[in-house]
Amino acid sequence: MITLAQQLIECGLIQFGWFERDGATLPVDVHLEMIASFPDILAHLVAESRAVVDTAQFDRLLCKADSIPLGVAISLASGVPLVYSRGTSEALTSDLVGAYDGGHSTLLLANTVDAVRDLQPLVSSARRVGLQVNTLLTILEMRPMQPIEGLAQVSLLRLEVVVRDLSADHRLPAGHAQVILDWVAAPYS
Repeated sequence: MITLAQQLIECGLIQFGWFERDGATLPVDVHLEMIASFPDILAHLVAESRAVVDTAQFDRLLCKADSIPLGVAISLASGVPLVYSRGTSEALTSDLVGAYDGGHSTLLLANTVDAVRDLQPLVSSARRVGLQVNTLLTILEMRPMQPIEGLAQVSLLRLEVVVRDLSADHRLPAGHAQVILDWVAAPYS
């Protein structure tokens, strides 16, 4: 059976090479925002998600705009309503789309996690309007994220593990694998 990581790589949603992003050269690139174009992989993601997180313990799902396909798929499979951020600088009530009020236990969904600064504003905003964000579920942990207070973190895949497995199977050159592992371990700049 093909693994989730293999599916994501074969479809080009995870790529290895040299990529220019925000003035930096990176040894890996991801395009998980395109996951809706691959319904079989999206179904696999939902199954993997349900295996590691009991969505029945949450009243709401929350995601950023780039994770809406994942959010909708998990919402449909679990029956848990979805709230998403448009990612704008508008007032919270305009940025967060969906039915919510105070006191909802909330699962935050993200395609990738790399840095606290990427998710902390959304977590803080959601908590201010009463969404009790207490768990983060990501498809791919690019680099270990510094903890956010009161937020448990669960990742379906960790880049470090994927790279080690690919290197061990001789499907990723050892030199490039080491560059990625060094990048994963490097402090945030």
